[in-house]
Order: sequence, then structure tokens, then C-alpha cells
Amino acid sequence: MSLLIDLLLLAIIVVCAAVGVRRGFVRTIMGFVTFFASMLGAWYFTKPVSMWISESFLAERITDPIAQFIRRMLVPSLEPSEATAKLFSDMPEALSSLLTRFGTAPSVAQSVAAESADAAGELAKFLAQPAVRVISDMLAFLLLFFGISLVLSIISAGLNAIFKLPVLSALNRAAGLAFGILVGALYAWVISYVLLLSVPYLTQVFPDQFTPATLSDTIIASWFAANNPLTLLDIDIIGGGPK
Repeated sequence: MSLLIDLLLLAIIVVCAAVGVRRGFVRTIMGFVTFFASMLGAWYFTKPVSMWISESFLAERITDPIAQFIRRMLVPSLEPSEATAKLFSDMPEALSSLLTRFGTAPSVAQSVAAESADAAGELAKFLAQPAVRVISDMLAFLLLFFGISLVLSIISAGLNAIFKLPVLSALNRAAGLAFGILVGALYAWVISYVLLLSVPYLTQVFPDQFTPATLSDTIIASWFAANNPLTLLDIDIIGGGPK
């Protein structure tokens, strides 16, 4: 098992190094930058973009059909307040189903409808508001994420084309190799640290595959476990802070 663990870590480092050479430093690093910048930009700008989507496109399209549905249940010959009171006192199946679908109690819906002369419109806005907000947020986040990703991908393609020039290409591949080895080492460190924590328990559950010396008998994994960067910084990982 110790040999298999070392071979696995070595394979991870070699594969990451090969990918780094093939993709080059610029393309590899821009992949990370694109993802994190897209996530950060989408998170930061979702609220204002969501409000714009809601006010410009979504709210009316969701609210109007609900309002029209409610208006068809009102008695047109009655005053608005009387028609609203009668609607909730009769509580037709269509209204009951509508309120159930939107998770609203009849008493709450009636109090909302009674606050406005346009009971149907006010109630429709109240019912649709949570759905409008969530859908707007979702659309805003997706548009921002993929929009930022597209822009940065175009920039990345341009930079990658520049670094394909003869001299820069060799530099790009060499830097990609170094970065790939670094990424592979980070993966190896994480796996080694997990093994360091879990081997005592794995020996209890899988005694035929793991022994207390499984990690110490390795070469690569034991080195990564012993040279934990957070330990070198005097940080207690389990405790979540400085020692």
C-alpha cells in the first residue's frame, strides 16, 4: 500500500507537470484567473443586475398573468373592497390552489389585498415577489459569470497567441512546467495530509490494507506530510489558527 500511495502521488505530479507544459503558463494561470474572477464578479454585481432584470423584464411577465387570474375571480359589479371580501369569504378552489402553490396563508393574502384599491395587482405582486427575486438573482449570476468568463477567455486566447512566438513559447512552456509541478505538489500535500489524519482510523477499518506504518513507509507521501506548509508557518490546522 505504501508503494501504491507514492506511485499515485508521483503520477499526479507528473500529469500536472505534463498538462502545464502542454497548456503553457499563460493559459494555465488564466484558467484559474478566469474562474475566480468570474465567480467574484458575479457575486459582487448580482444584486444590481438582478434588480435591473426584475424591473425591466421579469416582474411584469410573472406578475401580470397572476393578477389577471385573480381578477377573473372578482365580482365586477361590486366595489373593490366588497369584491375582495367576498372573494376570500367564498374562497373558490382556484384561489385556494393559487395560494397553496405560492405558500401563502389566506389570512395573509386577504390583508395584503385589502391594502390597495387594485387588490388583484397588489396580491399578485406579493405572491410573485419571492419567485421574481430568486429567478432574477439566478439569471443575473449566470449572465455575469459566463459574460466575464467569455471576456477573459478572449483575453486569454490573445495572450496565448502572443506567447506562441518562438522565444516566448519556450518561456511559456517552462513556466507552465514549473506551475504544473507546483499544482501537483499542492494536490500531493492535500492527499498526504488527509492520509496523516486518517491512517490511524483506516488501520481499524481496513487492517489488511493499512498498518500504523503505512505512511511512514512511504517516501513521497511521508515527505509531504512532514513538510506541511501550514505547520512550517506554525499554524495549528486542526485548531484553525496560530499555535
